[in-house]
Amino acid sequence: MGIEEVKAKFAIESPAQVIDILGLMGDSSDNIPGCPGVGEKTAQKLVAEFGSIENLLDHTDRLKGALKTKVEANRKQIEFSKFLATIKTDVPIALEMDKLVREEADEDSLRRIFEELEFRTLINRVLKKNGAGSGILSSAGRNEYAGRNIGTDSNRKNGFAEGNIFSETGNSEFAQQGNNLSGRGGNESQQQGSNFFARGNSEFAQQESNLSARGGNESAQEGNNLSLKGKNDPTKGRSDRLAKGSGGSAKGKDGELSLSLFPEEEEAVQGDLFANFAGNGAGVPKKTSLSTLKTINTDYQLVDTEEKRKRIIQKLLTSKILSLDTETTGTEPMEAELVGMSFSIAENEAFYVPVPPDRKEAAKIVAQFRPVFENEDSLKIGQNIKYDMIVLQNYGAELKGRLFDTMIAHYVLQPELRHGMDYLAEIYLHYKTISIEELIGPKGKHQRSMRDLDPQDVYLYACEDADVTLKLKNVLEKELKANDAETLFYDIEMPLVPVLVHIERNGVLLDTEALKQSSAHFTAEMQRIEQEIYEMAGESFNIASPKQVGEVLFDKLQIVEKAKKTKTGQYVTSEEVLESLRHKHPVVEKILEHRGLKKLLGTYIDALPQLINPRTGRVHTSFNQTVTATGRLSSSNPNLQNIPIRDENGKEIRKAFIPDEGCLFFSADYSQIELRIMAHLSKDKEMIDAFLSNHDIHAATAAKIYKTDLKEVDADMRRKAKTANFGIIYGISVFGLADRLGIERKEAKTLIDGYFETYPEVKAYMDESIQVAREQGYVETIFHRKRFLPDINSRNAIVRGYAERNAINAPIQGSAADIIKVAMTRIYNRFLAEGFRPK
Repeated sequence: MGIEEVKAKFAIESPAQVIDILGLMGDSSDNIPGCPGVGEKTAQKLVAEFGSIENLLDHTDRLKGALKTKVEANRKQIEFSKFLATIKTDVPIALEMDKLVREEADEDSLRRIFEELEFRTLINRVLKKNGAGSGILSSAGRNEYAGRNIGTDSNRKNGFAEGNIFSETGNSEFAQQGNNLSGRGGNESQQQGSNFFARGNSEFAQQESNLSARGGNESAQEGNNLSLKGKNDPTKGRSDRLAKGSGGSAKGKDGELSLSLFPEEEEAVQGDLFANFAGNGAGVPKKTSLSTLKTINTDYQLVDTEEKRKRIIQKLLTSKILSLDTETTGTEPMEAELVGMSFSIAENEAFYVPVPPDRKEAAKIVAQFRPVFENEDSLKIGQNIKYDMIVLQNYGAELKGRLFDTMIAHYVLQPELRHGMDYLAEIYLHYKTISIEELIGPKGKHQRSMRDLDPQDVYLYACEDADVTLKLKNVLEKELKANDAETLFYDIEMPLVPVLVHIERNGVLLDTEALKQSSAHFTAEMQRIEQEIYEMAGESFNIASPKQVGEVLFDKLQIVEKAKKTKTGQYVTSEEVLESLRHKHPVVEKILEHRGLKKLLGTYIDALPQLINPRTGRVHTSFNQTVTATGRLSSSNPNLQNIPIRDENGKEIRKAFIPDEGCLFFSADYSQIELRIMAHLSKDKEMIDAFLSNHDIHAATAAKIYKTDLKEVDADMRRKAKTANFGIIYGISVFGLADRLGIERKEAKTLIDGYFETYPEVKAYMDESIQVAREQGYVETIFHRKRFLPDINSRNAIVRGYAERNAINAPIQGSAADIIKVAMTRIYNRFLAEGFRPK
């Protein structure tokens, strides 16, 4: 664009007047505020009349009406806006104009940089545009492994399970604030503190030195191999290896890392892309290009005869470590058929054992390897090893001995990054794995299965899985030690894996007849509510249409003066918006009730019977260890954690889950565990005393806030105190508390002030947690589960506030998650020791 084009675009006499135009109209992309109420046309008229902002401000008496008021009221802002829009031309820079001539890019160097930084979009946008290729893999390398099929194995190894990484169950209103783990700094969070976790039992208040024996130092020395096999949601997992299992994080090209960057921020923490956080591979020497199977020497063998199998079994039995992987026909372990098994006991050496489609014949081959699987002296290494354990148990073999899951290891180190094997291989090993799509083709109806391929076409891919997993283990075990994460990994996360395997394989029985009755009941109830809505609205409309709902609520009924709209001008009628308008008109509550019933029908009542496994007659959910940022387990396929627990509709669904004949359901839960942890971390005497005295913590809080006797606390006072107890530790604001309780903001402020007056050390803990996070960039739980907070020093108040809330509540929710995992493992082991058969 030349001078004349600029003049025409802005309707000005000189390009120098662009800064006057921008100073008046503003520019949101460059954070230039301009003058409120002055747009482009008005700015052009003013510049045409006065020539410059300075002349305009000297002659505001010539303006009239509202425009005069706007300009005079924003004089300083207009001057500042012009300053922001002005490019300094007097900076002393020595330039050699000849060196500014554009040259052709060094495409080879550029490709290496783009590949190392995973700038895949730029590769296609820049290099492809110049005819330099069409992606990360060169055309020469694209067909090297053509014909090798990898079946449905990829996403399970890269595994991103359904749901948002921040979305969790229980107290979701607060949990979604993104729970950060934060220690007090020093060793305070590790001390025994007050023994109130189990009503005076100090077992859980201690640092859990006896959580589960590590087997001496062998596990740290022999190296446990981590391998990401996550099974969930193939569309979100690695595009080349189908997710394998229920770990929630699979082995490959998981979704792109999403970064929220704010240009105005200059702090180092903003540069998350290159930040050297624990477990991100930053300590590993960088190479300028990635190795591939073509560039390294390997000994990968196809073991497809009886003689070869016997020889390999003897070799595997001599090793103290065993990296393994299963190739299957699907991502659901209870439905998948075994296609083959791969093993590695030394780097760059691996073996692939195919099995036939006939299940009985396949089981015979698996049985040959049982001595290998059941060797308790060898460390079993896998990528989402839970998936492999379930598949192998379905074929009669059980993994025994210590376990090392590379996916979980990286999750412990970096909970909010990807944990797929392909990603980890690039970051830690600087190695690019074979893409599953090179074997079975792109996703879609024409994509083939592993079963469709000849073992000769599969074995290199399968061997690579086991080999890369072993290599990752050798790197990640050192990272665990360097980052004080061994206790969390070896004593909490890994002992839980066999427990989850048992739970998932058992599944749960459904009373399908009860669900049919519930479906009829809920459908009739929905129809009744529909009629009530039509009567209240005065017309019939499509309740499922957000557009029509918005028109009825905001155009016809006009329940608010100014309704929120989308960019396209449509009214926003999301659940969050309608919840805030619940008290504006009775029809809103009915619409929410209708939506709730429809969701329960579609998600559970009508859907659950379709998920019954035809072979077992049960529903088998997956419990994911590597999805949530706080350390909590998540449930998927189906998600059984979000079934309402307290209302009648939720109870109607839950009664359809039934135990086996002659069995009972066993339910175990902690009482107010997160508040107990807050008392432990803050060491607040008043809160600790309330727990040790076995008082109702919410009633006790209400009594202190309202300065009344405990016996005088009524239901409303207790309700408000309960909301304060949970809300405040999750960073709820005065506005949020007022909205949640339906009270005035003044009363909400009094409630919060009274809370901190009652529990002063809680406020001190919250402030200290934020300060610790600012200083070290992360917070941690009692067991050192870290949550990194790159936005804790952001200049953007909204972003910073979110990180601060995480700094406060992550240690609480994360510690609760850790303790629950310990309890699950102990209960399971106790059942086995007592001779029970837990189902």
